[in-house]
Amino acid sequence: MSTIDINIETYSGPFDLLLDLIRKNKIDIYDVNINDITSQYLDYLSKASALNIEIRVEFLYLAATLINIKTKMLLPKDLDDSENLQSDLVEQLILYSKFKFQSEVLRKLYDKNQLSFTRYTDLNSFDIGTDFKVVGSTYRLNSSINRLLNGAFEDESTDSQTVIFKDKYKVEYLAQSIIEDINKLNKLDFSKVVNKKEKNFIITAFLAVLELLNQGKINFYQEENFSDIYLEKK
Repeated sequence: MSTIDINIETYSGPFDLLLDLIRKNKIDIYDVNINDITSQYLDYLSKASALNIEIRVEFLYLAATLINIKTKMLLPKDLDDSENLQSDLVEQLILYSKFKFQSEVLRKLYDKNQLSFTRYTDLNSFDIGTDFKVVGSTYRLNSSINRLLNGAFEDESTDSQTVIFKDKYKVEYLAQSIIEDINKLNKLDFSKVVNKKEKNFIITAFLAVLELLNQGKINFYQEENFSDIYLEKK
């Protein structure tokens, strides 16, 4: 077993910690042993607590989820239920890892100002390019994001090729707006949030969703590969 430094502040959320434990132990995400990973996760939180490191509530929520799955696995009558819970957890981990990977690529481009619009920008001359496309089925969620980005500005009904932006979009503002919409609707179709929006809005909204996932405020899912992304309250 790998030696793990105790520094919970380096993790943006509980899934970050869980994925890091899986990676450091060289475990295939599809073959996660709930008993082992739960023990390591709880051990990490215990050591962090002993060092008087504040543990955010979302880390404790995932700990309770892991314990619940582990407990059900010990009871024959709850075995099917535990398998379903474990499958759900693995699916959330996989989807989160896809979101995280894509967001890191987009954020690097965003930080380099390659995705920032200034006043009087000619939107039709802007090309997102294909540099950030991911090869392989592991990151198929990427297709949904690419579809949203590539679909932006396809409406040619705009009279002018020039659009004025007063301010850049802010991740925190969009995150708050998304939370408010989810609270009203219980379930939110991400494609409707960004429908007919410019590309920097789509990218910022995507990063806002990742922040909400990191904070443990929402869940997300796809009904099938390459389909729309749905957001819901946790």
